[in-house]
This record gives sequence, C-alpha cells and structure tokens, in this order.
Amino acid sequence: MPYNEFVMYRNSEELLKCKQLVISFKGEQEYEEDLVTVKGSNNSIITFFRNLRLLNEGDIVHIHNSHVGVLYFFLSLFLRQRNRVLFTIHSMFERYTVKVKLFTLLCIALSDEITLVSKAAYLSLPQIIKNIFNKKITIITNGVNCKKIESFINNMLNKSKKHDNFTVVCVGRLVKEKNQKLLLKILLRLPDVQLKIIGNGYLYNELINYCCEKKIANRVCFLGEISREDVYKEIIKCHLFVSTSTYEGLPIAVLEALYLGMPAVLSDIAPHVEIKEKLDNVDVVDIDTIDNWLPYFSFSYINSYEELNNIFLIKKCFSLDKMHDEYNKLYFRLRRSNYG
Repeated sequence: MPYNEFVMYRNSEELLKCKQLVISFKGEQEYEEDLVTVKGSNNSIITFFRNLRLLNEGDIVHIHNSHVGVLYFFLSLFLRQRNRVLFTIHSMFERYTVKVKLFTLLCIALSDEITLVSKAAYLSLPQIIKNIFNKKITIITNGVNCKKIESFINNMLNKSKKHDNFTVVCVGRLVKEKNQKLLLKILLRLPDVQLKIIGNGYLYNELINYCCEKKIANRVCFLGEISREDVYKEIIKCHLFVSTSTYEGLPIAVLEALYLGMPAVLSDIAPHVEIKEKLDNVDVVDIDTIDNWLPYFSFSYINSYEELNNIFLIKKCFSLDKMHDEYNKLYFRLRRSNYG
C-alpha cells in the first residue's frame, strides 16, 4: 500500500500506537518518521520480494492489493513461519477482471481476516464466498479525516467566495469508471454552467479533445492532481459536487464534500446509495438518463438545499477515528491469536 493519509493519520493521532512498515511495489521514496517506515520497490520485483520479507518482522501483515497478496503468500512458502494476515477489499468484486477475481479469492481463502470498505463491496461478493468465509469477514467503511476538514473550515472562515456563474465540481481519477464524459455531455445541454474537474488519468487527452470538439473548452477547467487542502478550496468555491462514477468502493471525496456543506448529486450505484441511506439530503440519479440530471444543475436546486445533520452523521458513520477504532479491534484479535 502507499504511504497515504490513512497511514499518516494512524501515526499522528492517539489511536493504537504501533510500528508501521509500508511496502509499495511502485517507486515511492524511502521514508522514516516516528513509527512509520516506507519501503519503495521502484517497480523491481527483486527489491519488492526483499522488502516483503521484512513484513515477517512484525506481528500482523495488512494487505490492500490482491496481486501483492499472492506474492506474499508465495514468498511465505519459503519462510519458517507466516504472520497473521488481514486482507482488505477496496472495490466491487463483480467489476474485477477474471485475473483479479482469482487473486482476490486466493487472498480471501489464505488470509486470517477479511475487511471490505463498504456494505456495497460486501454484497458484491459471490454468495458462496460469503457463506464459506463469513466468520472472518468484517465491513469497515472508509473514513473521512473530519479534524483536517474542520481545521480547514476554521482557517477559511469568511475567506472564500463562490464563483459568480453556476459551477459544478467533481473529484476523481480521469479513468473510465469515473465517467467524467457524462458530465461533459450534460454541459452540452446547459450553456450557462461551468465545470471543474480535479484529478489526473489516462483519459486526460481524450476528455480535452472532446471539450475542444464540442466547443465547451472555455467552460471546463482541468485542475489535475492537487493537494487535499487545495481540493477543499476548489470545492467550496463551487455550487454543486457531482459524482457520475459507474462503480466505487466507498468514495471519500463525496463524503468530504458533504462534510464541507456542499450539495451533492450522485450516480445510482450501490456505494452512493449506501451513503444516501445513512446521511441527509443526498440525491441519487439514474446514471443512464441525462435528462434526470439537468434539474440539479441550477441555482433553484441549490437554494432549496438543506445541509441538515450531515456533519454529525459523517462523524458517526464515516470518520477516520471510527474506521481506525474498528481496525484496532481486529489488530488486537489477530495479535492475540499470533501468540496463542
């Protein structure tokens, strides 16, 4: 897994203080601070295997990628003992390729505990897998760093101004499953609406060319990959947050936007419906029908929006504190079983 906000948060907050060794196959920089050590492998399989061996110096191995899991279980065949393994599934099983499905099933079978990041991800597992391995499967929903957003809000109080023209923002990688093309098609129907797209990906050039071809390039701003604080700054300057994804695990950007008090309109996929069921005033729209989206892209919709209890509900259901508390319970259980 990468050295991401979840690892940093665990190291910075008064949660379970433990050493964390992060092994990444990609070319991440070597990093060491307090209780966190990061080992990048520079896309070298030999370096990666060498780094994987270090995992057995700890008590628990937490795997976030099925390809990495298969490599670790293969390597463990040559070790005198294997540590307890927790495997996390981050997306919808039904959308995986055949190879990833096979790797995921192997990791499910060989791991000691399985977590999924949403109820939707759990429901996407084949029923026979849930029946066989149900005792070691737990749903631990992804969490939002509420403290970080609150600090941002306090610092930005009265310093931010909305755009004059109605502006929509979406956050996500520029890849097929994020479905930004649908937003561009909606823009063709709404000549007074502007759009900001935050994120990078392989569809960048295709989306740029589409905007130029359809003569909407002057109304679409591609901001690329920016810091999280800059993401928040851009979100609060807009009027509406939109996600048109065709599938997700549990989208953190949506929850962050709602915590910032933004109206959000989401495609009708299972993880978005799961958010709608737990929060107030979240609208979910049929992803296949452009006409259903149009009424939300207006000042009249924004003026009727009520934030209600979303900040309280996100803290209760989708906070990083809640997520890590639940992982702590699993880590303690695995550690106890490690020592009999």
